[in-house]
Amino acid sequence: FEMSVIEQKIPEGTPDRFTHVELGDERFALVYLRFVDAKGAPVAGDLDTPFQDLRQSLESDSDPGLAANVALDGLCRGSFANRLEVAILMFEPRHMTMTAYNAGCRDAVWWVSHEEGRSICPSSYHDALERKMLREARDHFSNSSPVHLAAGDLFVAVSAGFAGRGGSGRWPSGISSLTDVLNEHLGEDPLRVVTLAKNAFWAKRNNWTDGGAPCGDVKIAGVR
Repeated sequence: FEMSVIEQKIPEGTPDRFTHVELGDERFALVYLRFVDAKGAPVAGDLDTPFQDLRQSLESDSDPGLAANVALDGLCRGSFANRLEVAILMFEPRHMTMTAYNAGCRDAVWWVSHEEGRSICPSSYHDALERKMLREARDHFSNSSPVHLAAGDLFVAVSAGFAGRGGSGRWPSGISSLTDVLNEHLGEDPLRVVTLAKNAFWAKRNNWTDGGAPCGDVKIAGVR
């Protein structure tokens, strides 16, 4: 596997957590975490504890949805009153699969299928996680169906700052420019693709005059 990540800090943005995690037995994951309020606006907070709980669960069980449940449960043992956005891409090279879990991160994860010749959202998404979901009968923690990897496939994940979730003003989302880049550069290496996506994101924003800075750091990761 080959991975490339571009990260641009936005000093006035609300911190999130977007990182690559080695899990042993050749497994690895891309993980995204952010706190938001009931209206989806970003909220600052300590993400270290939910991240560590999530990581330990992934290491032991290789189940992204279960890991999200464990992270939420740990938060709710305290006074957690906000919501947790979670996106996990779990790669298992021995089985040549990628399993995704997504709660609150609409349009954050993309699969560029070499066979299909286009970019696809590989996962449905749940609402951002909140305390009551631990008690409800509805399954808020189900994973998407595993994607069986083919040569040349590329997976891309972006932060809320890139996607425009929860930001103020009228700045455009980076998603349309992202999918244009993905579809126009099928089969190219991850570093070139994420660099072109970053450039397209800023080119589109520079044509707008209304709004402010992105709501958080602009981060793009590609795995092939």
